[in-house]
Amino acid sequence: MNAIFIQHSRPAIDKDDIYSAIKVLSSGKLATGDEVRIFLKDVCRYVGLDNCGGVVTNSGTNALYLALRSLGIGNVYGIHLEPGICNDEVIIPSYVCRSVLSAVEQTGATPVLADIGSHGYNIDPDDCRIRMTKNTRAIIVPHMFGTPAGIDRFIELSQDTGVPVIEDCAQSIGAGYDGKKMGSFGDLSIFSFYATKCMTSGGHGGMVISDSADIIETLNSLTQYDKTKEHSESYNYSLTDLQAVIGRQQLKKLDSFIERRQDIAGIYDEVFNDLGQEIPSGGGIYFRYIIEVECPDHYIREMKNQGIICERPVFKPLHQYLKLDSRNYPNTEMAMDHAISIPIYPSMSDAEIDCVCKAIRTVWDK
Repeated sequence: MNAIFIQHSRPAIDKDDIYSAIKVLSSGKLATGDEVRIFLKDVCRYVGLDNCGGVVTNSGTNALYLALRSLGIGNVYGIHLEPGICNDEVIIPSYVCRSVLSAVEQTGATPVLADIGSHGYNIDPDDCRIRMTKNTRAIIVPHMFGTPAGIDRFIELSQDTGVPVIEDCAQSIGAGYDGKKMGSFGDLSIFSFYATKCMTSGGHGGMVISDSADIIETLNSLTQYDKTKEHSESYNYSLTDLQAVIGRQQLKKLDSFIERRQDIAGIYDEVFNDLGQEIPSGGGIYFRYIIEVECPDHYIREMKNQGIICERPVFKPLHQYLKLDSRNYPNTEMAMDHAISIPIYPSMSDAEIDCVCKAIRTVWDK
């Protein structure tokens, strides 16, 4: 077995990021301050929302929790209830990171799982409509792996029912749909700046934004944890200036990051085409490069033997965690049975890309 030398994910950190962090460290102003406020404005401007505001957080999970609470979803503050005790329901896909489920459960609301569509890996709006009840308070729509969901269908569903849409852009900042950036369609949008996401704020970080004045005011209230006239529900989920300045530098390079991802995807497409393997369609910004095969574990193991780490793009679907009937999630089960993720990130060198391509040819030719 070869030594593992190409990881599945890796951040793209350069001297500008490092210098900006040193500059903040040298200033002695390390807590939440001007850099955080400017970072919020930078992202709002990049997404293209007028009258945009929100809060910058220490994780995408906490950003999603604040988004839910800003809509009044979940337990009455100060009353601890087990998840599912209150009547509020939030629709989320089963095929998604477990942190989405955790954010919903933390509010005490009931997570209602929907299947993904038969093409691609995004939540199915028709299945959401079927699973809606009088208690549905929100739909969370992740744009999985950097590929935009058919967000117009969800906006139509929201207009028909009055149920707000939360866009989960943790894997899709910079992706576009119908001439607009993801994050500009929903009632609220959340982002993650974890180390291996599309861009990072130095390891951890997140954000929730909206163009609703009422929602922005509520978000600010929820994160005002000191120097308030009255005691109310509040959370110290703040990001530091040290992290925010790295996020600002990363945002400046985001478009070039995306271009690099798309270039790498094009190289992989050529290799898989030559091998007769069906390639992804509509990959968006290619946060992940997903290939469907029979027996993913076999390919993951064989690629590892070539020194390349591949993974299942979702470790385990939520309906399996919750022990729900898998027959109600056929497309999610299909994705789990066939999808694997090939390394793709902007810090990959040309030599590393060549190594991945060589490994693909070796493994798929067997």
